[in-house]
Amino acid sequence: MLSDANRGFVDSYLAIGSSGWSPSTAKKTSRVVSSFLLHCQQSGNTLSDLTEDAVWSYFYDPDRDVVLRGVYSSSVIRRFLRWAGGQSGGAGYAHILPMVPRMKQPHKVFDCLTAEEDSRLVGYVLGDGCELSLRDRAVLVVARFCGLRACDIASLRMEDVDLEHSRLSVRQHKTGVPMEQALRPVVGNAICRYVMEERPESGLPEVFLVDEREVRPLRPGLVGDICDKAYRLAGVRENGHRHGSHLLRHRFAQALVENGASDSTAMRLLGHVSPSSLNVYLETDERRLRECALSISDFAIGKEVLA
Repeated sequence: MLSDANRGFVDSYLAIGSSGWSPSTAKKTSRVVSSFLLHCQQSGNTLSDLTEDAVWSYFYDPDRDVVLRGVYSSSVIRRFLRWAGGQSGGAGYAHILPMVPRMKQPHKVFDCLTAEEDSRLVGYVLGDGCELSLRDRAVLVVARFCGLRACDIASLRMEDVDLEHSRLSVRQHKTGVPMEQALRPVVGNAICRYVMEERPESGLPEVFLVDEREVRPLRPGLVGDICDKAYRLAGVRENGHRHGSHLLRHRFAQALVENGASDSTAMRLLGHVSPSSLNVYLETDERRLRECALSISDFAIGKEVLA
């Protein structure tokens, strides 16, 4: 539905940037930029004649006082306009760039496992009374002690587990970036026990399989279900707060930060490429947050304020 000119700029932008993007990033970028340009087209004005009100109406509905798009859309659109404005014939894009609002990133502290919850969960999964299958135990151990995403656990292949050199190698599904970790004994033992005692015989390359009507690879959604089952059996996350496998990835990252791992080490073990990706973990590091806190004794505050 875009004009030939807009479509040409979008295609050129994607062709240049997609070499360093994951397929999902390229798809989301295309969708966000195309949606914005279509909105501009439907305003009835050319880009060079577009008003600030028309641009803002894409992000905010004043009649309902509702924010329609947030910081992600704003940053993606601004990057595209900055690039397009520097190209031949891109004066219209340069014209509307200053009109695109810089949306504020909302502050949200991630709901993470407490140290007590983590200890109880690990103790249950590794203990003799665990009711989980060997596969589900191994999935939990990989999630907790390697911090892998559910999609990477599901796609983990036999060849990725190098017992001889105690290495775990993964090409991340989300980013396509290869990642390597030391294979800790607790992880290697859990995987080996599952493979030797419970894994169905199959020529499939994936480590974790489902044996129902037919043997097939474990799906990422089932990884989250396995984690939720373990939480329930271990008696954690009973307050209705966040569940799922990402809690264990967050706990792995949190443990790195709390134990003094450098940012570069944490990024490498988590498979992140941007330092800002660590912010969500730093915000739950209570020790570091306390170091940044100021004592209220330095300020003149009446007792009635604290009553």
